[in-house]
Formats: sequence, structure tokens, C-alpha cells
Amino acid sequence: MKTTLNKAVVILFLLGISFSLPIYGQSKIKERLQQKKAEIETQRVTFYNSFLNFTTEEANKFWPLFNEYSQKQKDARRNALKSVKDVWNKTPEQMTKEEANLIIKAEITLQQTLFDLEKEYILKFQSAIPIQKVAKLKQAENKFKKEILKKARGRKGPHQEEK
Repeated sequence: MKTTLNKAVVILFLLGISFSLPIYGQSKIKERLQQKKAEIETQRVTFYNSFLNFTTEEANKFWPLFNEYSQKQKDARRNALKSVKDVWNKTPEQMTKEEANLIIKAEITLQQTLFDLEKEYILKFQSAIPIQKVAKLKQAENKFKKEILKKARGRKGPHQEEK
């Protein structure tokens, strides 16, 4: 009787551990993802400051505005995705006409929102940095994205094959 009870306790203990491991693994993945995002953000600040040749005063005025702008872009994308989340994973063949129309309208609305944000923040950026640097901002953004993609492709992970 006692050994059966001991076995049951051991089995319950092992089951408890096995159910908690995926949660532990997910938190580690989230932690690494957050760390990677922070690294990329640090690289962005360094790259933009260098590429746009910001003075300390310009950087101090620009970055709060840029961070606000980035957050509003993220929020707009998140809201657009929420509005179509039920339909998003369907193939076009699986969608009804109404669902396809919903996705198209959501994409157009998102693009318009992002465009309006860009127009609004171009004016705000001009209060922080010279117009020449505002004009060069899109170029900095594109070059930074290319650099990050190049670095990401350059890393060989265990899941990637050698080419």
C-alpha cells in the first residue's frame, strides 16, 4: 500500500514537472525575444545617430518623438490585425467574399493610418532636427533594415542548412 502511494506521488510529481517545462521554455523564449528586440533598438539608435549625424541636442529631441511614432505604428498594426484575426489564417479559397473584403479594407485602412502618421510625424520631426535630416530619415530606415536582414541571414543557426 505504501509503495503504491509512493509511486503515485512520484508519478504526480513527474507529471507536474513535465507540464511546467513547456511554460518555463516559453518564458525563456519570450525573454530572449525581448532581449533581441532591445539589442536591435540599441543598434537602431546607434545607426540613426551616426547616419544622420545627430548632435546631442538633436538626438535628445528626436528620439522621444521617434519612439512615440514607432509605438503608434505598432498599435495601428496590432489593431488592424485584431480586426481580421478570425479570418487571417484562412486561404483566399476558404474565405467568403465578405471576409476577403474585410481583409482588403483592413489593409487599406492600415496603410492610410500609417501614411497619416508619417505625415504627422514628419512635421513633428522638423521641430527636433533640420529638414535635411528629416528628408534623409527614410533612407536611414531602409539602410538599417537591410543591415539587420544581412546580419540575420549571415548567422547560421542549427535549423539552417549550409549553402
